[in-house]
Formats: sequence, C-alpha cells, structure tokens
Amino acid sequence: MPRLALILIGALVLVGLVVGVMAFVRSSAWENVRKGATDALADATLGRDAPRDARGKISAEGPMSVFRLVRGDCYREKDTDSPAPLPQAPPPPSMPSR
Repeated sequence: MPRLALILIGALVLVGLVVGVMAFVRSSAWENVRKGATDALADATLGRDAPRDARGKISAEGPMSVFRLVRGDCYREKDTDSPAPLPQAPPPPSMPSR
C-alpha cells in the first residue's frame, strides 16, 4: 500500500509540474523571458539596431536583427538569390592551317 501511495504522489507532482510549466510558457512572463533572450542574442550578434522613435517605428535606415523585426517594419533583403556571374572561359586555341 505505501508503494502505491508513493506512485500516486509522484504522478500528482509530475502532473503539477507539467501544468505549471505550460501555464508559465503561455503567460506574459514567458514572453518577457523570450523577448529578453532574443534581444540579448540580437545585441550580441549585430550590436546596435536601427533607431526607433517613441512610437516604436524605425526612424532611420540601419542594420536590424531579424529577431527585432515587428509587424509593420519595412526592410530590404540582400539579393542573395541571384548567382554570381560565371567567369568567362578562354577561347579554344586556334588550329594551325595546312
């Protein structure tokens, strides 16, 4: 009987942990943690971002981490889809005439 009680208590603790983690992930506190982590990553990788005004709109052109883009931001992608021009092959050697 004590063994069954320990298993039930363990199961209840496990369910409580899962529910608590799910509630935290869905809460605004998790959004703040996630935003802070992505902001720190963006700062570490790109440094300073393009400036924003008091309303949060980008006010001047500059580099921006993709982690900091928000709905409504305009951006230009680098043209990475077009291949680099191929080097021209030298003309074949001419055949000696007979």
